[in-house]
Amino acid sequence: MAPTLSSLQSTAILTVKNQEQKRYSCSQYVRTHTEMLVIGINRTHALQKLYDIKCPMSVYEACETEQVIEKYCSRLYECQYLIELLSKKFEDLRRKEAREAEEKRAKHGYLEGKILFTPMYIKMKEEEMANTEQQEINKLFTNAIKTTSVAKKAVVKPDYSKFKIKKRSSLTSSTSPSSSTSTPSPSSGRRNGY
Repeated sequence: MAPTLSSLQSTAILTVKNQEQKRYSCSQYVRTHTEMLVIGINRTHALQKLYDIKCPMSVYEACETEQVIEKYCSRLYECQYLIELLSKKFEDLRRKEAREAEEKRAKHGYLEGKILFTPMYIKMKEEEMANTEQQEINKLFTNAIKTTSVAKKAVVKPDYSKFKIKKRSSLTSSTSPSSSTSTPSPSSGRRNGY
C-alpha cells in the first residue's frame, strides 16, 4: 500500500516537532559535551563540538569545562590538538570580554563587576603594568587619583539668627555684687545630692 499525501505530511510535522524539542540552549549543549568528557564517551567528538559552539565564556566557566579538560583529557595524545584549539578559544573569548568591558567603561565610565575582579582581567592588567615603565605607572596613578577624587562638600555655616542670644554682662549686672562674690550661685557650682 502506497503512503498517501496526508500521511507523509503528518510524519513530516512530527519529525519537525521532534527536532524542535531536541534543540538545546548553549549552556545545555556545553554541559552535555562536558559530561561526555567526564564519562569518557567519544572525547574527540565532544572536544570538537565544544570548539565549534559559539557562546560566551561565562557558559564555559559555569560548566567548569576548562577544569574538566585539564583533569580528564590533558594526558590523552589524540586530543592534544583540540585541547590547544580550545585553550586558544578560551583566551580569545576572555580577551574579547575584557575589550568589550573596556569599551563599555569608556562609553559609560564604569566597568562591570563581573569582569573587573576576575583573575584573568587582573592577570592581564598586571602584564600590562609589567611592560610599562615606572614613570608611565606614576602618570597613570596620578591620573587615576585625579579622576576618582571625591568632590568636597560645601561647608554649611549655621544660621545664628534662629537662636536667642543674651549677653553675659546683662546677667551679672542683675545680681547683687555681694551675693556673687561671697557664695557661689547654685547654677555655677556643683549641685549637692544629685
